[in-house]
Amino acid sequence: MVTDPDAGGTSTFTDLPRSARIGDDLGALDPEMLEALLRPGNAPHVRFAGYRLLTSADAWQRLATNLRLIDDPDARLCAGARADISV
Repeated sequence: MVTDPDAGGTSTFTDLPRSARIGDDLGALDPEMLEALLRPGNAPHVRFAGYRLLTSADAWQRLATNLRLIDDPDARLCAGARADISV
């Protein structure tokens, strides 16, 4: 689920444009919205969706996102961030 304040609710991840889902043109997505997806209060699947979209942008965004998550309490995000940095 992704929050859509303009629509007054949420929509599923599959409602995002196809290019956003596969990472072709992530510049069209609001970085603040993607950062908000990573907030600790969100459901794990929402946080992981934010992680995938943020790490698909560019190398610097990917590194910054991974560095923020290397000590995250969510084991899946933490492991993914550590593995991505060590590559």
